[in-house]
Amino acid sequence: MPASEVETALANGHDAHVQPAPVAGKKAKGKKTMDSSEASRLLQARISQLEQDAAGEKDQELEIELSERAAEREVKRANRDLMQQVAKMDDMQKIDHLTKRSSELLADMRRLEKENQKNKKRGDTLQKERDTGRTELSKTVGLKEKLEKLCRELQRDNNKMKVRDQGLPDATEGAEN
Repeated sequence: MPASEVETALANGHDAHVQPAPVAGKKAKGKKTMDSSEASRLLQARISQLEQDAAGEKDQELEIELSERAAEREVKRANRDLMQQVAKMDDMQKIDHLTKRSSELLADMRRLEKENQKNKKRGDTLQKERDTGRTELSKTVGLKEKLEKLCRELQRDNNKMKVRDQGLPDATEGAEN
């Protein structure tokens, strides 16, 4: 790919996802690198979440496919029943019957469309709540991890101070003698 095409691809956000490589030797001010067990735990949690999401999507796709097949069978059965009903009628009765049936189906369709709209709104609301819950959980887990890290640092500092304080009285006694 020529350089101009690379620039175009990057400018419009397609075809390439360039992320800067992490700098190995640099640490942010005041931040410590996460230990390998913590990193592997976070990675495993993310993998587990992605696997659950993928399994849920597969289940939804299977459910949709099964419902589509059932709908096709129902349509064929309804058409067959309708043909049997109108086969024994004269033309005026057929027209009346089909008009009545189409009116019923139109009313059913409108009712189902309203239900569908309500269900979509409810689904959107539930999805927003789910996303909000996940975001809050993620923030909570992050805060918990930060607090645990700070607690470990405080314990290390406390232990260092204890060791230093134990060494100080000995040094002052030696200076007095």
